[in-house]
Parts: sequence; C-alpha cells; structure tokens
Amino acid sequence: MPFGRKNEDEDLLKVQERAERDRLKSEAKERKSAERVEKAKQKASEAEAREVAERLRKQREIEQYGRLVIEQDCGTKCVRIYDKGFVRVSGIFLKDRAIFERLNAISSSAEVAKKTGLGRTLMAGVTLGVNLTTTSNQRGDLYLTISTDRETHLIHISPPTERDIKAMHKLATAGQGVLDMLERSRIPIARAESSLEVAQASVPMNQNSLADELMKLVALRDAGELTEEEFLSMKRRLIS
Repeated sequence: MPFGRKNEDEDLLKVQERAERDRLKSEAKERKSAERVEKAKQKASEAEAREVAERLRKQREIEQYGRLVIEQDCGTKCVRIYDKGFVRVSGIFLKDRAIFERLNAISSSAEVAKKTGLGRTLMAGVTLGVNLTTTSNQRGDLYLTISTDRETHLIHISPPTERDIKAMHKLATAGQGVLDMLERSRIPIARAESSLEVAQASVPMNQNSLADELMKLVALRDAGELTEEEFLSMKRRLIS
C-alpha cells in the first residue's frame, strides 16, 4: 500500500474514532440530562404529594378541632386555641408534636412588682385582665393555668416582660371567649332537645301538635340556631 494512502486511512480511522467518542459523550450527556429531568419530576411529584397530604391533614384538623383562633408563645411554651374548644400546649420548638386537648378552663394571674423612681414597689394581682401598663422593668411572677380533659398546664414566667403579660392576657381572653361561644351554642340545642322530649312524651300525639313541633324546629334552623344536620336528626326523632 502506498505510504500516502496508508496515512489517509489512519487519518480517516482517527476521525471516525473521534466522531464515535463524541457521539458516546453526547449520548451520555443526554442520558444524564434526562435523568436529572426525571429526578426533578419525581421530586416535584413527591413535593406535590406531600403538599396535598398536608392540606388534607389540615382540613381534617379543621373539621375535627376547628380553626386556629390564637397562637402565642409564653416563655418556653407555645399555646394554640381553636374555635371548637380545643387547645395545644407544647414547647416552642416542638409545635408539631403537640396533641389536641379539650379546653375546660383558662385563666391568667400575676403578682408583678414595678420599681418607681423613688424605689417604691407597686404590686398588682390580676386574674384574666392582667395589668398591661407595666414595663420591662418587672419583678414577680406571671401564671397561665389551662385545664383540659387530659391535664392542667401551669405556665410560669418570672420575671415577666410586657410582651409576656400581653400574650397571657390575649390567650386567657381568647380562650374564655371560645368557651363562652360554645356554651351559648349549646343552649338552643338543649332547648330544642327538651322540647322534642316533651313532644315525644305526649301520647298519643295528634297531627296538630306534631306540626307545631316541626314548625319550631324549622324556626330554630332558619334562625341559625340549629345546623341542617341537627335539624334532620331531631326531625327524624320527632316523627319516629
């Protein structure tokens, strides 16, 4: 084989080898790119699934325990109160581990000493309406007592800051407001159930008295004092 032809063949072989290497590199890059895209899609899918699961969890919590009314940090504790009468008490850094407890009672009290310019001491003992005019120059003790269906939580801060006093005041006021609201909502239901029991005790019940009791239930429902579910339940009991 002529020397020039041999060199041409070698050059052609080198070009082909280089092209093959480039092709393999290109395919490897494409595979890596496709893998990155697939991983990104998988992560996005997992993140979306976690987001959906979190939304469902929060929705279930709202249906069972109510919506969050207030959340306050008190010392090393975090207190959250919900509008269906539940409370969660936890450490500030362990909020997600707190369990839901049925709120039975809540109150705040303080024994706070404030120094005056003359060195005198002003003492304040307050329940539910703690003194909000005090400053950070405080001495004494601040308490928040939360009674639930599981236990009694006693949060003690000493010495309290103005922020601590305001936080406890807000919690006590909001918690008592929720309890009062729930108590008011129970009154129409108890009244309707009592009326239903009286009506059922009337034997035999004529059509006029049955119609009257049904009209009373309708009036309570239309006034918003009975939910549709409560209305239907009492209606079934009445006509059974």
